[in-house]
Amino acid sequence: MILFMSIMMLSPTAISSYLYCPRKLFLERILGLVKYPKDAMVKGTIKHGIFEDINNKEKEIISSIKEKLSQERLLNIYRKEYSVIARKKILFHKKELEKFNIDPLDFFIKFWKTLLDEAETRAKTIYEFIETNNIFGIELWEKITPKIISELRISDEELGVRGIIDELRDYGNQYVPVELKSGKSPEKGVWPGHKSQIALYMMVLKNQGKFVKEGIIKYIDEKKEVTIQLNTLLEDESKKQLLLVRNLLEEKKLPERVDSFNKCSACQLKEDCYNDKFIEDKLKEKKL
Repeated sequence: MILFMSIMMLSPTAISSYLYCPRKLFLERILGLVKYPKDAMVKGTIKHGIFEDINNKEKEIISSIKEKLSQERLLNIYRKEYSVIARKKILFHKKELEKFNIDPLDFFIKFWKTLLDEAETRAKTIYEFIETNNIFGIELWEKITPKIISELRISDEELGVRGIIDELRDYGNQYVPVELKSGKSPEKGVWPGHKSQIALYMMVLKNQGKFVKEGIIKYIDEKKEVTIQLNTLLEDESKKQLLLVRNLLEEKKLPERVDSFNKCSACQLKEDCYNDKFIEDKLKEKKL
């Protein structure tokens, strides 16, 4: 009789967390330490939600175009829809914003420039596609690329990975996963954790038989997109990272603190993390 051991399923965000601070991942996943979200996390959640609603509205917007329109008129359509979507989402999270003394109107005004840039890009794409192909309505929607799928759940038993892709751009013969990030980007490239996330999403899609050669990290506040190429070196590196995280979570051995003042000073778990007696008691409580 052959017994098959099921592999521990991990989310790409767990790999990202490990690369940022293995000890923090241990405190959260093994010791169960949880803190309330910071204002930046609340803002990020709202921004992600707005982009998700925008992408879900795209089919309706494009299918409603029945004749040639100027680029300015198309932009006005997008402006109107985006304004409604953003206001509804911000109003829904009003109490959370006010907990951090964030004025909802001020948040809308500051984020509107980002949404307006997105509207201008999409209006220009639609306008140029219509000028070239002279098609409208549902046919326009069916022919135009890329189609954007939001919050796509993915899973791969072989890799032991499951997660949610923020955006998947479907070009018909190629797929490009996109991770939306509301924080600051580094001066060059992307943060290691962000790179690992997009790499794993690309690998899962590839294993599903989809043609994937690149992914994108989109820093929405900076209107910056960074393309990450999928190659053998990146795949091997990502598999090693998965193994390191599994070992940490299975062995349940407390990692040392990271040697980074900036990381520790911004961490919500810093007080617990540096309280050796508290950590020792938690380990005993978990019988570790």
